[in-house]
Amino acid sequence: MFGQLGHEEVALSYTKELDRQSRIIALFASFISLTWLLYIPIDIKLNEYPDIIIFLRIGLTVVGIISLIILFIPHLHYRNLIALMFYASYLLVATAVITGLSGGNPAYIGGYLFILMLLAVAPLPVIICWFLLIFSYSLFIIIFFSGSPEITDTLSYSLRDSVNVVVVDAIFIYFTSRMRYSSWKKSIIITKEKEKNNELLLNILPNPIAKELQKSGFVKPVFHKSATVVFTDFVGFSWISEILDPETLINKLDRMFKQFDLIIDKFHLEKLKTIGDSYMYAGGLPDDNTTHAIDAVLAAMEIVRFVHHENELIRGQASPTWEIRVGVNTGGMMAGVVGQKKFIYDIWGDSVNVASRLESSGVKGMVNISSSTYDIVKDFFEVDNRGMISAKSKGEINMYLVRGIKKELSKDGLGIEPNDLFCELYCSIKRK
Repeated sequence: MFGQLGHEEVALSYTKELDRQSRIIALFASFISLTWLLYIPIDIKLNEYPDIIIFLRIGLTVVGIISLIILFIPHLHYRNLIALMFYASYLLVATAVITGLSGGNPAYIGGYLFILMLLAVAPLPVIICWFLLIFSYSLFIIIFFSGSPEITDTLSYSLRDSVNVVVVDAIFIYFTSRMRYSSWKKSIIITKEKEKNNELLLNILPNPIAKELQKSGFVKPVFHKSATVVFTDFVGFSWISEILDPETLINKLDRMFKQFDLIIDKFHLEKLKTIGDSYMYAGGLPDDNTTHAIDAVLAAMEIVRFVHHENELIRGQASPTWEIRVGVNTGGMMAGVVGQKKFIYDIWGDSVNVASRLESSGVKGMVNISSSTYDIVKDFFEVDNRGMISAKSKGEINMYLVRGIKKELSKDGLGIEPNDLFCELYCSIKRK
C-alpha cells in the first residue's frame, strides 16, 4: 500500500491522524484549565510574585477557552492540532514562568516536570515537541537564575533531576512518536487488507450473504419457493479452442463474460459461477422478488444480442464466430454457501437441473425457456412454443423460444427495448 504512495502523501495522511488524536486531548485539557483558578489562594501564600502568577493562571483559563473555540471553527484545516499546540505552548510557558519565579519551590517544580513529560504522549510532531520542551525549560532556567536564588543542596539536587528529566523526555518523545507512527501504519495496512478481503468476498458472494458470513461465520441454507436460473453455453467451444491460440481464446472469453457481468448487474441479477465456457446466473435470490423471471429473460436476450453483435464484427474474417445457447427455468431451489477455504454461493434442486437441460436442448442464438417461466413472462414477450422436447435424464419438457418483447410493449415495435407501457406492467408486478 505505502509503495503506491509518495512520501508527501504518507506524511499528510499521518498528520491527519495526529489531528484526529489531538481533538480529545485538546478538549480535555481545555476543560481542565478551568480548575487552575482554584490554585490562586495557594499561589498567594507560596510565591513572592502572586500578581504575575495569578495573571498567568487566569491567562491559561482564557487560552483554554480560545482552544475550545478553535476546535469548533468550521473549514479550518488541522484545527485540532492547532488548538492543542496553542494550548500546550501557553501551558509550558506559564508553568516555566511560575516555577522559575517560585525559585524552584518543590511545590511547583514537581508539577512542572510532570507537564514536561506529558509532551512524550502528546500527538504533536516530534520537532514541535522538542522545540516546546527546550524553549520552556530554557525559559525556566533563565527566570530561575535571574532571581539569584540561594542554591541549597536540595535545590541543586532538584535542578540536576530536572536536567535528567528533560533529556529522558526528549528521548521518550522520539520513541513514542515512532511507536505511534508504526501503530498507525499497521492499523492502516490491516484496514486496507480488511477492505480488500471484504471486496473479494463481495465479488464471490452476494452482499447479504457476505454480511451474514462476516457476522456469524456461516450462512444458513435457504429454500426459495420461486427463483429463476439461467445457463449459457457457447456452441462448439471445444472446436474453437483448437483453432485459437490459448491467449486469444482466454481474452475473448474474458471479454464475453465481463460483458455478461455488466448485463446481469443492470437487471439486478446474481452471477453464480462460470464453468469453462458456461455462465450461470439467477434472479429472485438471495432476496426474493416478484420480477425475477422477467429480469432473467431480459438479461438473456441482451446477452444473445451482444454475442450476435460480436459475431457481426468478425464476420468474414478468419476468426471463428461464437454462437450461444441460453436455457431459462423458474421454480423452487435451495441456495447457500459451500466450502471453507474458497467460498461459493450455489444453488441446488431439480429446477436447476431443468435449466441446464433447457440450455443443452436449446437453439443457438435463442433464449429457450420452460413452461414455468413462460407462465410468468408470457404477457411481456413474443414466444414460440416448441412443444415437448426430449431432454437428457428429464424425459420430455415443454419448451418455448423467446422472440422478443411484445411489439406493443417495445419501443418502435422492434421487440428490443421496453417502452413505458412495459414499465407500467412491470412495476405493477413488482409492487405485489
